[in-house]
Amino acid sequence: MFVIMLGLLIALSAPSVYGANTQGLHWGLNEGDRLDYRFVVHSSYTTMVPFTSIDEGFYFIADDLPLIPDTVVTATNLYKTFQAYWSNGSMISSSSGLPNLVTVFVVGNWSLVNSLVFPAMPSLYRIVDSELLWGIEGNQPGPEVGQTNNMSMTFLKSDGALYKVHQTIYDWFTDEDVFEYEITRVTEKSGGYGFLTLIAVASIAVEIVIALVLMKKHRQ
Repeated sequence: MFVIMLGLLIALSAPSVYGANTQGLHWGLNEGDRLDYRFVVHSSYTTMVPFTSIDEGFYFIADDLPLIPDTVVTATNLYKTFQAYWSNGSMISSSSGLPNLVTVFVVGNWSLVNSLVFPAMPSLYRIVDSELLWGIEGNQPGPEVGQTNNMSMTFLKSDGALYKVHQTIYDWFTDEDVFEYEITRVTEKSGGYGFLTLIAVASIAVEIVIALVLMKKHRQ
């Protein structure tokens, strides 16, 4: 899936280590954990997006969790992206025009995460930091004149995995959302706490619709 994380697409890989580093950081997921999601898109902007609606299930499996450096000084060591698969087991291709990666953050020291992520954030975005959730939200100019791209993406602090993604593109001329993106987390962490149904409404890594628009324009 397109990763909405400060507009960056970064995949990390290294040996698995689950113990906390000296800064208290550790992976909240265990090797082999599977998380299932629901992916929903509604669009009336058919000139930009090659579909009007999508409602599909997908999942990822936490594998090859990278070693966390003893002292983390860059945001790239705070998260890992995992390949997403449709519910039938087929891989979501990066060339499909659909998000194909899922981001998971380390847990244990969200103050440090804030201090490393904030400097790299676009000026119109802000950090969301509550008792249960961490993430980013904000807006930016949409793909066309008179449009605004609104986005929020949050992660569950207990396991660091994606909780909610919500993005809309609002058209000021027609006074409507012409694009809506939603991700819903529908399963708990393997071996974890009680069942969670987590809903996200229309969104992504400063990159869901924007990526689709850019792809279309580059092909023209």
